[in-house]
Amino acid sequence: MNFLPGIDFAIHWQRFAMHKSTILLHICLSALLVMALHSPAFAYIYIEYNEVYTGDTPGGDAPWLKALFEDAGENIFYNGDFNFSSGVLLTLFTDNLVAEEFVSDWYFTFNPDKNVEDLVFTYISGVEPNVKKNVDWTDADGFTTTGAAIPLEINVPFLNGDSDRFDAGLICQIWITGIDDLTSEDFHFLIDAKDEEFISVAHIQGIDISEDGAEANSEGSAWVKGYDPPLPTPEPSTWLLLGVGLALLPLARRRRR
Repeated sequence: MNFLPGIDFAIHWQRFAMHKSTILLHICLSALLVMALHSPAFAYIYIEYNEVYTGDTPGGDAPWLKALFEDAGENIFYNGDFNFSSGVLLTLFTDNLVAEEFVSDWYFTFNPDKNVEDLVFTYISGVEPNVKKNVDWTDADGFTTTGAAIPLEINVPFLNGDSDRFDAGLICQIWITGIDDLTSEDFHFLIDAKDEEFISVAHIQGIDISEDGAEANSEGSAWVKGYDPPLPTPEPSTWLLLGVGLALLPLARRRRR
């Protein structure tokens, strides 16, 4: 009996099965990579305040202040038991203030295509502010007085009393709603003022301006500018999908051989 036709058929069937498996493997790999590239990134705007626009230099290491706008979602950083299904969470940090330094005002820009008056600000935790919108205070020359004549749409002011100050190591959290399609990107708009660009500014008071060896003098103050640092790394789920895809590449090569 001649077994060669059966053997030949088995070899061809094995090759077909391996080829089919390789095709399926490539399809799965492609799907994983597409999912990784198109998976929704955790949307937020992170701002560091590390440059003095005008005034004295704070005593601590820069960045002296930080601000974080986070879209609604399960991964947002917050203190308290709140179900944030929409809107944006704003968290303000004063990690690197020192001694008597404190923040009295914190200003932000807003999307010019949306109405800032529609925004609703809800205090969540930390130091409680009194949020104002569409700041239009002007001096005798008609300039907006937010940080040496810088016009900004939103001001988050804080009390200056000794027991109520927003000083070192504290946070403030505010939930912002009122607009259906509001995102963190709505607070990421550059404005030009005095030949410089700004995303946000803050007013730090209580800066020690005494000479070395002299008695402390906390009468100094500064307006500091905020910028967003380099793009953040992808979220863990994106790295996981990319890792699985890359792990399958050697298997695809082995099967091809």
